[in-house]
Amino acid sequence: MDKYTILNELDNLIYKCKLILDNPIAINLGERKKLSDDIINFLSRSGILSEDRYIDAINTDLPFGETTATYIKKTKNMLEVLQYLRNKVEPQLPKKYNNPINAPDIMEKRDIFICYVVEDRKEIAIPLASAFMNSDISIWFDRYELEWGDNWVEEIEKGLAISRYGIVIISKNFLAKDEGWARKNELSALLNKDNILPIWYGVSDKDVKQKLPTIATRQAISISSASEVSIIVDAVQKKLNKIE
Repeated sequence: MDKYTILNELDNLIYKCKLILDNPIAINLGERKKLSDDIINFLSRSGILSEDRYIDAINTDLPFGETTATYIKKTKNMLEVLQYLRNKVEPQLPKKYNNPINAPDIMEKRDIFICYVVEDRKEIAIPLASAFMNSDISIWFDRYELEWGDNWVEEIEKGLAISRYGIVIISKNFLAKDEGWARKNELSALLNKDNILPIWYGVSDKDVKQKLPTIATRQAISISSASEVSIIVDAVQKKLNKIE
């Protein structure tokens, strides 16, 4: 397994761990065990698992009745090991692949980039990200990608470069931030790539036309609560099926 593949698989497992830590109660026992097994299998296949202490940290024994607190601790152990291994692998890659212009053919493609404002993270962005991942739709979501010390501007540019589509959550919070990063930079980049999929979240056509006329003519899906994210997931799956 080459180092690019190793790095991409590590990134995928890392954001799955973060997803569980965001909402551990919603993850059932089978999903918990599957993630643990996936990590063990990956480490074995990649040839980078050489110390027994890693196995101890990622113990796959998940007895019936295990408490949520115990699993949270175990998931944090898994995340710590994966991040440690990622930090060992990444410096071995040529620096030119840190440039998003050079990266798309090397880095793992993502199906969806999620563009949103931080005020909407808990209410709609995280539930949407969770629904995508539970449906095996790969995502670039800053909450699961950015690490302490990362240059977040460069990382977001990479995410935009490797994503097939960009979902933009247009909410009252989004429209209120005239000078926000998501609106000024991410939205502009997605419009330039012409791969934007707008969601009207609790806003009307009139609201969008007043604040964002450049996007108001785009066909959008309108939802009013996080309980409707399955509508978005179904629509994305149909769109992805057309390009496969």
